[in-house]
Amino acid sequence: MRSLAVMLTLLMITTVQFGIIERAEWLEEGEVLVPSSGSDSSNQTHSGSQFHVDQTSGNDSWAGTQQCPKMTIQSAVSSAAQGETIVVGAGTYHEVVTLDKGEVTLKAAEGERVILDGSESVTGDLGGTWTVHDSSSPEGVVWKADLSKEAWQLFVDYEEEMPARWPNANFSDGTALNDEEFWAHGTVDKDDYETDSATDCNAGMAKYQDGSKYYCLNYLNGELEDDNGTYQGHNGLNSSGINATGAIAVLNIGSFRTWSRNVTSHNTSNGSFTFDPVPSGEWKYKHHMYFLTQKLDLLDTPGEWFFDHNSAGNTVYYMPRDGVDPNDLGIRMKTQPYAILCVDNDNVVVDGFDYFATTFNLDDCDGSKILNSTFLYPSTSKRSLGHAGEDMDNRYVSRVSDCIGCLIERCEFLYTDGAAFEAHGGASSSMNNQINNSYFYYIDWSGSDQKSLMTTIMMDGTSNMFTNNTMHKTGTSATIRIGNAPKIMFNEIYDTAHIQSDGTVVQMMQAEQEGAIVAYNWIHDVPKYGIRMDGPFGGTNSGRNASVHHNVLWNANGAIVAKGDYHNVSNNTVLLGSDGDRNHIIVLYDSTGGNENSTIMSNAADSISGHRTNSNTTSPIPVNSTTIGNNWNGYDAHVTDGNVSAQLEGTHLGDLPAPGWNDFRPMAGSEIDLMGAGAYSSTQNATSPADLSDFDPSTFYWVPGIKRNSSDPFNQSTYDLPCFGGTFRAIEGGNCTLAPVGQFVGTWGATNSTACAPGTWQNQTGQTSCIDADAGHFVSSSGSTDQAHCYPGTYQPDPGQASCMNATAGHYVDTNGSASQTPCSLGTYNPSNGSNSSVACMNATAGHYVDTNGSASQTPCAAGTYNPNSSSNSSSDCLTTPAGNYSNP
Repeated sequence: MRSLAVMLTLLMITTVQFGIIERAEWLEEGEVLVPSSGSDSSNQTHSGSQFHVDQTSGNDSWAGTQQCPKMTIQSAVSSAAQGETIVVGAGTYHEVVTLDKGEVTLKAAEGERVILDGSESVTGDLGGTWTVHDSSSPEGVVWKADLSKEAWQLFVDYEEEMPARWPNANFSDGTALNDEEFWAHGTVDKDDYETDSATDCNAGMAKYQDGSKYYCLNYLNGELEDDNGTYQGHNGLNSSGINATGAIAVLNIGSFRTWSRNVTSHNTSNGSFTFDPVPSGEWKYKHHMYFLTQKLDLLDTPGEWFFDHNSAGNTVYYMPRDGVDPNDLGIRMKTQPYAILCVDNDNVVVDGFDYFATTFNLDDCDGSKILNSTFLYPSTSKRSLGHAGEDMDNRYVSRVSDCIGCLIERCEFLYTDGAAFEAHGGASSSMNNQINNSYFYYIDWSGSDQKSLMTTIMMDGTSNMFTNNTMHKTGTSATIRIGNAPKIMFNEIYDTAHIQSDGTVVQMMQAEQEGAIVAYNWIHDVPKYGIRMDGPFGGTNSGRNASVHHNVLWNANGAIVAKGDYHNVSNNTVLLGSDGDRNHIIVLYDSTGGNENSTIMSNAADSISGHRTNSNTTSPIPVNSTTIGNNWNGYDAHVTDGNVSAQLEGTHLGDLPAPGWNDFRPMAGSEIDLMGAGAYSSTQNATSPADLSDFDPSTFYWVPGIKRNSSDPFNQSTYDLPCFGGTFRAIEGGNCTLAPVGQFVGTWGATNSTACAPGTWQNQTGQTSCIDADAGHFVSSSGSTDQAHCYPGTYQPDPGQASCMNATAGHYVDTNGSASQTPCSLGTYNPSNGSNSSVACMNATAGHYVDTNGSASQTPCAAGTYNPNSSSNSSSDCLTTPAGNYSNP
């Protein structure tokens, strides 16, 4: 047990506290290191082991010292040698960094926030101007803009908007993850029936062979007929009036597998459409769901957008919310899949960055690490670029390929369309990779075109680890599959499987089960299976030697499923659920065998059986007095203490307390306690040991999930989702607060707001930028909520200014808010500055003239000429002195 304690300590203890809410916000007035007056950065050489990058004060022609930093990360990386470190100062960097040497460390400067941004501003970086495309819809105005490059994800104030689709759905109200009401449904199994090989199907139906059986279905692979039913989000395809031809259909027609396909034809009379078939062995004839996307005709509700991948001008269309002009919004689009690339360079470390709309791709970079990073919208599908049926091996996701011993630690992955993480490779080229102490939220809202079982976390290879992580709100119904002999320990996973049918949280196929360990996890509130050792029924299943122990599962529809033989399913606690759920622990066994030699010991569950739904009396688990027994089974006649939850310290009132207060120890003297069954004992200490190396989960109360407090690494840490642009979180655990008037929050994950600078103002709350003062106006102080007009005698021709200018000599300004000054007319002049009336323009006196507008002075008549009149505007008004007279100006 001591060795187990040491292993757990190595898994969980980290030394640097680094969550998103712990990272410093932008240094608004921080010290900027610039060359001193005595240094010449252009001639300075680099002699140390650290290169420095500063986006504000750096220059790529400089050496990269702390005094003379580089401006771009790539320049510093290219200059560094193997084994050296690049320290990056605060800023937002839009670049692709290729790590071209091994053993290089790339890290954010201590206490500074560095964002790698894969998006660009539509009106700024991408050169777009929004113009009205269609104002005929009562839902809102559709605008369009031409971009300088392709883009495939749209954000407003750093928050994603939905690509145009039918049925409509939204991210903010949860409908994007509601497949029952906000996806459409097929009729494949409506009135279907079993038949034989010789008998024809009823008219309008097609025959389908599944193994030795035959079925008559409404359609086959390559076609889908909408059920035209009434749902909360729609009333069927026919009622919509949409022609699906040319759109991309996202098709959940393979149970836990979903594909995207181009719609090639649409029969509007019955609501059926055709597409290229999906893999024949993976198409299923039950529970078909879909939605349509990537067609301009589908853009019909505020917040939707569409990128025309066929347009020469890279045209994007958008219907803003609340009828606003999109030119006034902070709209950005994803233009970059990866910010960090590494190919065939081992032991690289990337530490402490935040990623927005971009991520990393490491290929054959053994021993590399991604540490202390937040990934917000790191990956999305390429459907908006017109890609249907994406190559599962070439999706834009956070990934490593052919890595051995790579580590993802203390990271957060938030809001993806697609898997959160993938590790590609073979059994010997993808080994011992680990995701540890990381947080996953709102992962995969379409679930399409992924590899293998299409899981949230996918790893090929052998002996990979998933430890001390928290994951919730996921789309795909299969959550974790990490290869042969996986180690899945100390995780909390809940609220999964929103958009597919079938599936499980922890999935192990037959070949993957040998040497697998799934232990010390909490899995709860999931509509599908919890932990499944999968494969065929009975004695033909070759799955062997998986160990599933000391897990707690609740509100899972079939918590633990053991197929095969020689498994260890011991000391698990399973409780709660809904009427009609599958059994809590399913030890599959029938006349052909299965699990006769497995160890099924000391579990506590309300229903343990040899069948998914039958009782243990009807379908008993195997009888083996040596390795199967001592289970508290709610089906047993001797049970007197009610159900499992009634016997637990924290749940004896029949319901679970708030998260963070779960106590699954059995009450002393309860049947479960006396049997020594379940994941905890009544005597386990609820505090951590003084010496952390003494932690033993059989003695101390273990808690799964992320653990960010290095002084208490066995207690779960809370996590605050980052606040989006326009909002900030001032204290840990607090709510996101709108930026007050006179201030703004220009990025995500902020801990404070910033006052509008002089020359700018803001009279609305929750804004991501300030408004430049108009021409003719000024804002003299920071934090202003309004602009002031220039007063008579002053003017301002430029926007965004902190003061107005006095009217210059020869001019005047006689109105408020003037962007220009008025010149004195011909024949008048004004020698003074700041004049506020035309009265200040004086008539040219006798003997003088003013022949230009805006003159500050009058011109005397030349010698030998004179002018008896005032207000003269030309030298011709000066008369020649007659004979007998003279003039002397």
